[in-house]
Amino acid sequence: MNEPQALQVQAQQLETVWFHEHAILIANVDKTHYVAMKPIVESMGLAWNGQFERIKRDPILSTCIRVIRTQLPGDAQSRELIFLSLDFFHGWLFTIDASRVKPQLQETILVYQRECYRVLAEHFSKRDIQEPVLKLQNQLQKTQTQLTRLEAFWFAKYPHWRTIRADYYTGYPFSYIAKMADKSVSACRRAVKSMEACGLINPRYAALHRMPDGQYRLWLQANPQLGW
Repeated sequence: MNEPQALQVQAQQLETVWFHEHAILIANVDKTHYVAMKPIVESMGLAWNGQFERIKRDPILSTCIRVIRTQLPGDAQSRELIFLSLDFFHGWLFTIDASRVKPQLQETILVYQRECYRVLAEHFSKRDIQEPVLKLQNQLQKTQTQLTRLEAFWFAKYPHWRTIRADYYTGYPFSYIAKMADKSVSACRRAVKSMEACGLINPRYAALHRMPDGQYRLWLQANPQLGW
C-alpha cells in the first residue's frame, strides 16, 4: 500500500469524545470524521504496530486511513497520527477477535465492540440535529439584538413611536392610535411608514393590519405567537 500523504489539521478541527475514561480524538477533514487509532488501540491493551499493519493489509480499511499532522493540547510540537474514517471504524473494531487475545484484555475489547461505536454515532447524530437549531437560535438572537438597538435609537428620538407601534400591531384603527399617541391620524400613518422603512415594523404585519378590522382580529386570534 502507498503511504498516505500527511494532512495538516488545526487544533480547532479536532474534537474529543470521552468513552470509559478514555479520550477518543476525532478530526474533521472536508466534512468527514476521522478517528485517531493509536490511542484507541493502546487503551484496549493491543500492540499498535500490529494493528496498523492489519489495517494497511485490509483492501477496504487501507483506503480509509489518513495521516494527519496536528499539535495536540499540551504537546510542544505537531505530530503525525493515523486516523481511520468514522464510517469504517466499526468494521475495524469487529476484525478483532477477543477470544484470541490475553484473557485480561478480552472484557475491554468486548466493551469497545459493544459500546464504542454507539457512543461515537450518538455524539455526531445529536450534533447534526442540534446544529440547525443552534444556527436558528443564533439568527434569532442577532435579529433581536439588532431590533433592540433600533428601538433604543429611534424610540429615544421619537418616543411616541413606541405607543403607535404597540397599538398598530394590536390591530387598533388609526383613529384610536392617534388618540392614544396624541397625534393626528396622518402623523400616525407617517410614523408607521417610517418605522417600516427603518425596520421597527415588519411589513408583513403591516399588510395584515390593513385587512378589514374583523378579519385582522380573527387572524390575530389564530396566530397570537406572530404578534408583537
